[in-house]
Amino acid sequence: MIECKKVPKNGYFVYFEVSESGGIKAGGGLDYCFNMTRDGEGYSDMLIRAIINSLEEKDYDKIYTEDVWGFDLVPFGFHRSGEVFVAEKGALKLPKNCGGSK
Repeated sequence: MIECKKVPKNGYFVYFEVSESGGIKAGGGLDYCFNMTRDGEGYSDMLIRAIINSLEEKDYDKIYTEDVWGFDLVPFGFHRSGEVFVAEKGALKLPKNCGGSK
């Protein structure tokens, strides 16, 4: 069984871990500098959706992330700005199908 749950993590505003059969497989969150990060392998689509969903009523101006997700971030409301992707307040969204992978 695959589970994605919010867990406390030092330095993070919000952080999620994905576990399968009792073992942690991946994690990701938004740190206090509003950088979205990803750890581990796989489950990128599940993690980014959990992070974005948790930010619906949070106060932020911009969110930044590197190209570590393995798929196009434009459908989520990001745009490329040099080496990073940026999403301004109100731009984040949850597309029906982004082509993400396990």
